[in-house]
Amino acid sequence: MALANGQAVAGGFEPGHYLPELSIQNDGSGHALIQLENLESGTKHLYYVARSSSAEIRFVPVGRYSLSFAMDGRLAADCVTLVSAKMVVRFEEPFEFTVEEKYVQTANEFYTDIVVMNQWATLFGVEDGNGPSDAITIEDFNR
Repeated sequence: MALANGQAVAGGFEPGHYLPELSIQNDGSGHALIQLENLESGTKHLYYVARSSSAEIRFVPVGRYSLSFAMDGRLAADCVTLVSAKMVVRFEEPFEFTVEEKYVQTANEFYTDIVVMNQWATLFGVEDGNGPSDAITIEDFNR
């Protein structure tokens, strides 16, 4: 099955107003499977980003998320379980998505300004198979 760049493979977020987004730039040597896990609920969302491409994951609900990716990952028939990959990495620090309402008063008016905090990440592959220090196992990715 061919996947479109930025397509949700499993999970995915419901459209909404004033929600953050995650910009992914895949500078790695292969396609990437991106996993966003909400650290409070444990809910996981899986996206596909093509080699040498960028994608926007939109409508991310406010919260803290771990971000993992599998370079050249292959999924089982359930389209959720990772069975193989060249490299699997989890970013050490969580990504925090926030939305703030700021009330602004000028001499002539009073209005609400909504500030949406988006996030971004750049993915790099490792050609010789030696993963970075934050490399994880396939089992950790699936857990």
